[in-house]
Amino acid sequence: MKVGNHLAGPYKEPAASHHRFAIGVGSSSDVIVTASLLAGLVSVAVGTELAVVQSAAGELERATAVALGGGTALYLLALTAIHATTGHTGTGVGDRVLWLRLGSAAVALAIGAFGRLGAPLGLVGLLAVLLVAHVAAEMVLQLRAAGDAAPDVAPASGPPPCPDPMTTAS
Repeated sequence: MKVGNHLAGPYKEPAASHHRFAIGVGSSSDVIVTASLLAGLVSVAVGTELAVVQSAAGELERATAVALGGGTALYLLALTAIHATTGHTGTGVGDRVLWLRLGSAAVALAIGAFGRLGAPLGLVGLLAVLLVAHVAAEMVLQLRAAGDAAPDVAPASGPPPCPDPMTTAS
């Protein structure tokens, strides 16, 4: 079992054909998902820059709030699509991660939709707390899955241990 795959986690080793998402080529749906992932990242970057510029006014414009919350949601939804199409559903932890990402995307979208009502720092802070909580929850799910997995090494075999001379009756 591999642990290094950051997109899918350690739940299941995907088949070699599922690694096409890494370069963004393949079917048109692969390109759409990859473009959505990048669009989400760019939207958050632009929203962050606009939030810095607008922070002097003490209030964000609606477009800035939507760029931050919507970009975060789009990124998480694209990760969810990658997760779902690379064969990581149907396992207990895989399904939980999928639903966790969908839930986090919905919360990010709600924060973006209502984010204009607060100060820029509040919106960015809420999104940061959401993402830190999401990462922590996903790490816990992955660590539990790794702990529940069967060990890769068979138990040691060999001669039985020698009896302790102090406890042996003479």
